[in-house]
Amino acid sequence: MKLRDCVLLLTSYELDSFPRTLPAPEASGLLNGWVALWHPRLLAALQAVPRWQSAAQLPGELHDILFVLPSISVDKLEADGEQRIADAGGHILRPAALSWRAFQDELLAVASQAGLLDASPLEPSQPPEPTPLPEPSGVSPAA
Repeated sequence: MKLRDCVLLLTSYELDSFPRTLPAPEASGLLNGWVALWHPRLLAALQAVPRWQSAAQLPGELHDILFVLPSISVDKLEADGEQRIADAGGHILRPAALSWRAFQDELLAVASQAGLLDASPLEPSQPPEPTPLPEPSGVSPAA
């Protein structure tokens, strides 16, 4: 299995109709959910950037997708949306009161357990050999 998408579910189809102000807990959950999707392991597995979509209309294919459902979007999600996502092999998580780092850890754990990420974090295989700096032209070495 391969991670196919990372999606933040929003209350509307476009940002222009998005609420201009939100109470602190809802704003925090929304921001934490969005920021958590930008972990390098998720980006490397996805080979793309996370995206947002209206919670009112889920995509046709739901398998191998990480969905983030902030509290402001719960009422907009289709009645059977969470069950459809689970039945299709997708994963839906709610940022709740977690910090973005704690929520990001939860996203990574779910994705790893589902086999959507490599088991180990990204590590460079070999450090690159240092490249010698070129000698400046026209400058003689100091004696």
